[in-house]
Amino acid sequence: GTTLDLGKGLTDQDQQTIYTNLFTYLNYDRAFGAHHLKAQAGYSIEKSKYTYLQGFRQNFVDDTLTELNAGGSDIQRANGTANQWALISYFGRLNYDYQGKYLLEANMRYDGSSKFYGKNRWAAFPSFSAGWRVSEESFVKELTSSWLNNLKIRGSWGQLGNQNVVDVNGYALNYPYQPVLGLTGNYSFDNNTLQSGVAQQRLTNPLIKWETTTMTDIGIDLSLFKNLDITFDWYKKRTTDILRPSQITAIVGLGAPNINDGIVENKGVELGITYRNQITTGALEGLSYQLGANLDRFKNKLVKFGEPEIGGYTIKKNGYAMDSFYNYEVVGIFQSEAEVSSSPKQFNDNTLPGDLKYRDVNGDGKIDANDRTLIAGVDPKLNYSFNLSASFKGFDFSALLQGVYGVKSYVSGWGVTPFVQGSPPTKDWLDRWTPENPSTTMPRIYWGWSAPEKFSRASSYFIQDASYFRLKNLVLGYTLPNGLLKKYKIDRLRVYFSGDNLVTATKFKGLDPERYGNGDLVQYPQNKIYSF
Repeated sequence: GTTLDLGKGLTDQDQQTIYTNLFTYLNYDRAFGAHHLKAQAGYSIEKSKYTYLQGFRQNFVDDTLTELNAGGSDIQRANGTANQWALISYFGRLNYDYQGKYLLEANMRYDGSSKFYGKNRWAAFPSFSAGWRVSEESFVKELTSSWLNNLKIRGSWGQLGNQNVVDVNGYALNYPYQPVLGLTGNYSFDNNTLQSGVAQQRLTNPLIKWETTTMTDIGIDLSLFKNLDITFDWYKKRTTDILRPSQITAIVGLGAPNINDGIVENKGVELGITYRNQITTGALEGLSYQLGANLDRFKNKLVKFGEPEIGGYTIKKNGYAMDSFYNYEVVGIFQSEAEVSSSPKQFNDNTLPGDLKYRDVNGDGKIDANDRTLIAGVDPKLNYSFNLSASFKGFDFSALLQGVYGVKSYVSGWGVTPFVQGSPPTKDWLDRWTPENPSTTMPRIYWGWSAPEKFSRASSYFIQDASYFRLKNLVLGYTLPNGLLKKYKIDRLRVYFSGDNLVTATKFKGLDPERYGNGDLVQYPQNKIYSF
């Protein structure tokens, strides 16, 4: 991009990322009687390079000259940088089944990343799965042929690697094991001549290696009475050797090196049920319909981490969900000076009637940093969905309903704190506490980012129930009979109405609970869409 200002000069800059990917594989597929064998072998290489170049000059004659050389040479600057990474992968797969009853699969990846050093650059990641179609066994068919259509027991185990490394601020590092030097500014040496200075600004660790995620799944697929399908899965996802910055004191004076440390685990169950049927007699002959439900419940736990790390409103602590809410608990709103006087001292706040009242968690008669507490709800208790569909004499209908239960969101800033950047308060603040309106739901009002800490500190006041139930999609259609269309030489004509995100039931006060994301309450919502 180029920008020119006669008073400030011209800046000309160019930045680009060139990503290249070579991917090739070979397949083999053959049947030997009752045996069926499939194999695949492949190779891929990925490279990414980012470059940035900027030039600046002043003293242009007029604004029609937009090349750097048209500017004066007395004041000029040039800046440039680049970074890159590469990944090479070898992979293979082997599938075998016998009579469609015994199913086996094995996979192997061998990955090499430029972000690691020496022998740690390469790592192998295997995976295996097996299935047994019990219903295909002759001794089972003889007993259950009238009601059991399919019974499959399956299991899988596998590993995948992660090479992405970030610093304490969440920025990607392409040279995490190398002691990179960075510019630190200009220094005066010998008769005040300015010289550029460089220094190592972050400690490095040449021993870092791939982060590994191990996934285990055990499941059952069941079909009954030709119209009922049931799928059940138990799964565990365990991530080890997590790539993260080390926990070091600021006394060191350099940024933290990256290490492999920590274990995070997700365990859960998933259940899917589908019922389909077609009516063949009576007034509704020809009606086909299908009903389905899916339920998913999981639990996240930080198994191993080190010392607890406390963020603005979260905590990483062994034995609890990753980034659990860690806040002061609001237990009400002060209604009088007498209540303020008889309650534990609220920090060093100038506490007034109408201010939030915090709970004395440790019971020491005062509210301070030791009274922050874990608050459940960062992960949902249940994800669920329902689907319905039907067709009858040219009419068709389908609907998808989806929801989340037992999840909370920490929201502040825009939409919660009044007058942030001049934005008007939400309607809730009409019921704010005043001497004439001693509200027990909305505290005394304060102004924008200038609101005192007694209102703005991380607390349960900013945690909302983000559970919801939503009509995600609805379709109603009608296909005209072929006989009516033939004389117009039309093969098929269907008219339909479709709607997305039509109805949402929720206690969440923001615009869209599905896009809650911890942070500002006001985030751009998904659209309602009506189409015909």
